[in-house]
Amino acid sequence: MSALKSALLANVSALFIATSVCAMPVDIVSVAGNDIITPTANSISTNTITVAITPHPLWQANNPLGRGAVWVSNALTGVNPDNQSQPTVDTGDADADIIFTIDETFTISDKGILDLTIWADDTARVWLDGILVQDWNPTNNICADGPIGCEPDEFFRLWRVLDPGTHTVSIDAYQRGAGPFGVLYSGDYREVPEPAVLILFGIGLAGLVAARRRRTI
Repeated sequence: MSALKSALLANVSALFIATSVCAMPVDIVSVAGNDIITPTANSISTNTITVAITPHPLWQANNPLGRGAVWVSNALTGVNPDNQSQPTVDTGDADADIIFTIDETFTISDKGILDLTIWADDTARVWLDGILVQDWNPTNNICADGPIGCEPDEFFRLWRVLDPGTHTVSIDAYQRGAGPFGVLYSGDYREVPEPAVLILFGIGLAGLVAARRRRTI
């Protein structure tokens, strides 16, 4: 048996072992009716509960990863038949220009993995436990030109290994141009005992090494 086949079989076996001891994933998705929004003085509404909005035809479609996620805001700031327009706030200051912040908080009792994909119009800034993991993108096209934006390929994917405890993902939303405004996110977290975390990390590292080798051949 070739070394490559042996490595592939080892990876498949390790993946089976790792996934078999993982807890079931818990979805983190943007849906209507969650009291998780903190509006700023820039917001058209003081509402703190997520509202489902009608996405622009050029935005990433709802339910992007099969978990039922929809575009949300704290008012009806999508396209027709939505009828509320979030005014532009564009001072160039990332702190001063926030319209609202969404906070998703969860607790795990063991090591865990977070995997979350985020879109926004016009853009967004993402924090994990108070640490900035993706800055805003103050450019303009249909929304931001690149991540984090609203078009299908303008997402930011947050993937992290987490320690036991309570964790919060915070998403600051911005409206830098006229038109519809909102946020879409879909993903999950799961508890993974530490040996399984190391196996999954090793598989990912082996994949990166193999890809580099293929590029240099």
